[in-house]
Amino acid sequence: MVGVQVMVEYRLHSNGLVYTPGFLEWAKVGMLSDSNKMVEIISKGYGLSQNVAYSLLSGHIDYRVEDETVIFEAEE
Repeated sequence: MVGVQVMVEYRLHSNGLVYTPGFLEWAKVGMLSDSNKMVEIISKGYGLSQNVAYSLLSGHIDYRVEDETVIFEAEE
């Protein structure tokens, strides 16, 4: 359908090696020195599009943390 934007809920889970909420905060700070690298790391690491990763790291998308999972909605 033309002109229809679909909102998708994303859940970025932690594991034994990476605590996702902390990793995301680290990447947000890293945006100040190398935004392209931080977007690439989050995009590839969590299977997000570059646009969604950039919006998340730049604060254009709000997220919440439940237990060790980062949850947010973004347009697909």
